[in-house]
Amino acid sequence: IQALDAKSLRRLVAGLEKKYKENLALRLKYSDQPDKFLDSEVDLDEHIKSLLQVAGSPELYPVLVDGPCLPTLLALLSHENTDIVADVVELLAEMTGADAAEEYGEEARGLVESLVEHNAPELLVQRLLGFKEEVDEEARAVNNCLAVVENMVEIQPDLASAFVEKTKLLTWLLRRLKRRDFDTNKQYASEVLAVLMQGSVSNQAKLGAENGIDLLLTCVAQYKSKDPSVGEEEEYMQNCFDVLCACLMQQVHKAAFVKAEGVELMQLMLQSRRQGRYGALKCLDYATTRFAAPAEKLVDLGGLKQLFGLFMGKAKVKGPTGEHDVDGEVEERCISLVANLVTQLPAVGRGAGRRERLLAKFVENEFEKTDRLMELLFRYQSRVRAEERRLAEALAEAEENEQAREVDEEELLLARLDAGLFTLQQCCLIFGNLWATGDVGLRKRLLALLHQKGQTLGPVREVLLEYYNSIGDEGGPEEGARTRSHVRGLLEALGAQLEEEKEEIKQAATKAVGGENGGQDGPVGRRQHHQRGGRAGVGAAAAGAAREEEEEGDMDAMELDEGPPPPLPPSSSGRPAPGTREGEGRYVLRGVADWLAGWLGA
Repeated sequence: IQALDAKSLRRLVAGLEKKYKENLALRLKYSDQPDKFLDSEVDLDEHIKSLLQVAGSPELYPVLVDGPCLPTLLALLSHENTDIVADVVELLAEMTGADAAEEYGEEARGLVESLVEHNAPELLVQRLLGFKEEVDEEARAVNNCLAVVENMVEIQPDLASAFVEKTKLLTWLLRRLKRRDFDTNKQYASEVLAVLMQGSVSNQAKLGAENGIDLLLTCVAQYKSKDPSVGEEEEYMQNCFDVLCACLMQQVHKAAFVKAEGVELMQLMLQSRRQGRYGALKCLDYATTRFAAPAEKLVDLGGLKQLFGLFMGKAKVKGPTGEHDVDGEVEERCISLVANLVTQLPAVGRGAGRRERLLAKFVENEFEKTDRLMELLFRYQSRVRAEERRLAEALAEAEENEQAREVDEEELLLARLDAGLFTLQQCCLIFGNLWATGDVGLRKRLLALLHQKGQTLGPVREVLLEYYNSIGDEGGPEEGARTRSHVRGLLEALGAQLEEEKEEIKQAATKAVGGENGGQDGPVGRRQHHQRGGRAGVGAAAAGAAREEEEEGDMDAMELDEGPPPPLPPSSSGRPAPGTREGEGRYVLRGVADWLAGWLGA
């Protein structure tokens, strides 16, 4: 077999053009005599198959882009012979595959851009709608169509919106998921839907407008009493949960989720010992973020029993097959969900009883859930501090070796998030809410557990202060103000002197960048970690690494049984949406080490 080069590829393209025109002419001339153009269609089909070899030589894609090949192939999508159409779709799937994108990114992007210029999304979906999956070859063509969509979106992510806005793909995908019988194409449809919904607010809105939340709940409902089969059906179930979670980032979809009795379904799945409880926990985490209705409904349904069973590590969750830290993610989801509840359930008014039921859990059985909270807090604190030390040592070594480079704030942020920063913040948020109740027994227990580790309230305050300074307006200015008010109330209950500390922070930031030359504090975008949000700045990472714990009048010696308890801060969610990057906050440089100050100013 002769190796393919630019010259031989041009010959193939010229041959394709010739075969296509011959077949088109014969079809027009003998439209009612198929035997007259049958041979030309066989030749055309074989020539299309001969082009499959170009998928193994992505470096030659510019030859296709510059010539008439792509317009011809796309025109063939409307051919009456489905065998020819199926071969064209297979060719497009092969050419846009992962191998080409990984090794020849520029060539692959050029190919996709050219396909879009020639209206490939519209033509591809139009043909997809006409396939009859009862025919095996057409079912395979459907699979290849979905592969082309997935490949094109992976190469050019902004095409996700184009496929939904300019075609009927979303309608087809939702209709495909409605089919009762399970098959490979149903699984692939769920996968493509998940790809289209990830990070696209407009696509999520369109799915909601087409009653997608109800449909997805119907899709996962069958797994409350049975497990999916290993393999494709398992992936299908997880894809449906992923699409739900992506949509639950929007407030309007959270309301639709509650209205469609999604909380009831998730609570039933938590009760079961089926694999679906993994996705149910994830959905509840998303649904209760900055939204009170599902939090209240979960408590009303008695969901605290199942939640705290998982929180205590007494109940095991079966996750997806394969290498995956299910226990670790379940632990983080439970912490996040408890933090959502404790911030969303109202402290006063008619619904205050729900919050009291939640907080009572931390007192019952000799404070066992409080002990568990502190166990988790110390674990994540240790992980984050270890990572901060590693980062500080690496930066110090770079300074000593005069390896000058710019501060990569996102790199430092992601390293701390990977170590568990966001979960540590959620643990401290729960701690702050427990302390703010003013319950003497609970406060004594918290202090005793801190003292066992040689700690005071200082480290908890420090984490919450960092969290407080990072709160943005991603839920709108009003939501941001409520969140800051809530966390500020927790800090004040913990004895923080915020106005004085702000001045200290400002002075530290000024010192870090060389006096009057300005500060280094600035917006830092939130990055994903286990489908969650969170932020950190350079100063926060360095401060954690360089600090020697200061025992600064922490309220440890306070007379806990004297005076009325402080008022509870207003309930409001301050948790950033899981898996989103929306909004910006500001991290404040604090306690920056001298060696890092010099490095930053270089």
